[in-house]
Amino acid sequence: NGQGILTKCQAERQQAINLRLIGTFIPQCELNESYSPRQCWPSPGYCVCVNTSTDEAISEPVGLTGDLSKLNC
Repeated sequence: NGQGILTKCQAERQQAINLRLIGTFIPQCELNESYSPRQCWPSPGYCVCVNTSTDEAISEPVGLTGDLSKLNC
């Protein structure tokens, strides 16, 4: 955000990256500093639509090998 202050999404993302643990969920953030509407967890292998303000899931998970077009986020 240009001022050195991280948004909630950016802070959670940085914390997850710093953990360096296999399978750790790393949130995806938008340029406007909100959460990306589709969040994917590669380790368990699924994606969900989320509330872009809270990162709370608002859809059923869809497997990465499934039809991700079903996630109309």
